[in-house]
Amino acid sequence: MLSPVFKKIGILIAVAVVVIVIVIASFISRITKPVSATSEQVDFLIAKGSGVDQIADSLLEENLISKRWAFKLYLVLTNNDNQIKAGQFQLDRSLNIVELTDILVGGRVDEDLAITIIEGWNNREIGEYLEKKEVVSQSEFLTAVKNFNQEADYDFFADKPAGLDVEGFLFPDTYRIFKEATADDIIRKMLDNFDQKLTADLKTEINKQNKTIFEVITLASIIEKELSTDDDRAIAADLFYRRLEIGMPLQSDATVNYVTRKKDLQPLIEDTKINDPYNTYQNRGLPPGPISNPSLSAIKAVIFPRPNDYFYFLTTKDGQVIYSRTHEEHVANKQKYLN
Repeated sequence: MLSPVFKKIGILIAVAVVVIVIVIASFISRITKPVSATSEQVDFLIAKGSGVDQIADSLLEENLISKRWAFKLYLVLTNNDNQIKAGQFQLDRSLNIVELTDILVGGRVDEDLAITIIEGWNNREIGEYLEKKEVVSQSEFLTAVKNFNQEADYDFFADKPAGLDVEGFLFPDTYRIFKEATADDIIRKMLDNFDQKLTADLKTEINKQNKTIFEVITLASIIEKELSTDDDRAIAADLFYRRLEIGMPLQSDATVNYVTRKKDLQPLIEDTKINDPYNTYQNRGLPPGPISNPSLSAIKAVIFPRPNDYFYFLTTKDGQVIYSRTHEEHVANKQKYLN
């Protein structure tokens, strides 16, 4: 018959074994079970010099792991705690810790192509550029833009009329993309960037002025094509707003070029007479939607216009902007600077 001491020791050993089994089972479950059963890709950056704690925190924040301790313990047990590579990774929330570690340690950095979207390009021009870079074809990109169905993920689309695509919201910038990136991947990356650039403060200011984001981006897309400096853009924004207030056509040459697909400094008279909803010579008010994808400079100019009393302006061949208060003065300036 066992003494009480041996009974207690036996109970403690049994409890310890059970605890160890539970911990091991929990650990195995943590490293073999993904955070999500649904596939969802995430761009994940590991900067040079990042430690295991920092990487684990970032993975947890991105919902790529559920427990820091399980990830860190697995790295130690597999001698990989000093083997993670720096770089840009495309990870999936359906990966478990074992699979995730294989990618991070193996250094499978797929995002190795840089693309630069120029300020003021419209969707056709972006598509043409992507085709030249052999990323996706222009037709594939334009089809993806037209059929993009994830607008509900972005609150800045709340005021966008149905039937229009995402033109105006594809933020111009330099992006690193994956070799196998689809048109949808690229669109989302540009929209995510737009969402970061149009800060909460800017959105609040737009709302305070009783404007909509869509109206701001539409006018900014015109400003982007018409003028190049922050000062001129802010002046022109106020000028256009006052034209809108009195029902005067915007008469933007950029909108005519959008219709004709030309790049004329001064459109032909017959082009200004084309019957098209985007032609602001023939139609009052803003065009149905943006004519380009504007920069933050143009967007801010529309949000913070500079008060003035001009109603006309022209741009000379050397890029100088000449303003006029009256139509007569504007005609005289056209004779002086453009003829």
